[in-house]
Amino acid sequence: SFNTELPIPPFPHRLLSPSYYVVVIPAIIHHPGHEKVCVHLSSLPETVHLAVTLEMKTQNHTLVEKDVEKPGIFECIGFKVSSVVSVHVVIHSGETVSYEGRKKVLVRGQKARIVIDTDKPFYKPGETVKFRIVTLDQDFKAIDKVVSIPLAFQEIGAISVLSVPSLSR
Repeated sequence: SFNTELPIPPFPHRLLSPSYYVVVIPAIIHHPGHEKVCVHLSSLPETVHLAVTLEMKTQNHTLVEKDVEKPGIFECIGFKVSSVVSVHVVIHSGETVSYEGRKKVLVRGQKARIVIDTDKPFYKPGETVKFRIVTLDQDFKAIDKVVSIPLAFQEIGAISVLSVPSLSR
């Protein structure tokens, strides 16, 4: 038979595992956008209080503030990015602060790129031109954003040309 209980040696030989606190947030976040901060607390000997706050120029925003019971948690909290200056994390047990840290993050404006793609490179007279327009973020992920693009048709001799003006943003 399989025994799931392990004998614990007397106190002098007992190994006490230390508590581990890990808080992960990107060093560069993009505005506007959504990001996540992940918190991993493990091997907690007792219940601790966790507070994660975004400190901004105009006001602070508490992402999470709660008691965490042993053995711990792993949790990711999503938030909408605004003008974040730093992330402040406090973990305490009663009046004793177990960990306190503040990390500045860089906020960059999100630059969208617009890609116009046709189904083929050349068309014969009378063919229907099929195209798609995709807006991509700086990581080349599609953004759900409506974009208005003016199109202009020009006749150059016997050829019709569709031109798209510069889309600088």
